[in-house]
Amino acid sequence: EVIGEGIMGINRGFLHSGADSIVYTLFKVDDRKSSKLVYDFFKNIIELKQDYDEALRDVKLKMIKNPLTLPKDWAGYVLMGS
Repeated sequence: EVIGEGIMGINRGFLHSGADSIVYTLFKVDDRKSSKLVYDFFKNIIELKQDYDEALRDVKLKMIKNPLTLPKDWAGYVLMGS
């Protein structure tokens, strides 16, 4: 086992390499629910011209309103950067 910074180290590496923003999960997520969230996230960015934070927020709010969606399906997604 290697002890280190884990996910924060990976994100910091992307930021130092020039990425403005990174969306990642804090824990393992279901692939089907994840693909829907990511699809809608990019749809908000491309079609609605939303900023990343607004796009992620709107997708999470949409998932919260769905009675079949549990917090574990959306809560792990976070945005780092601008």
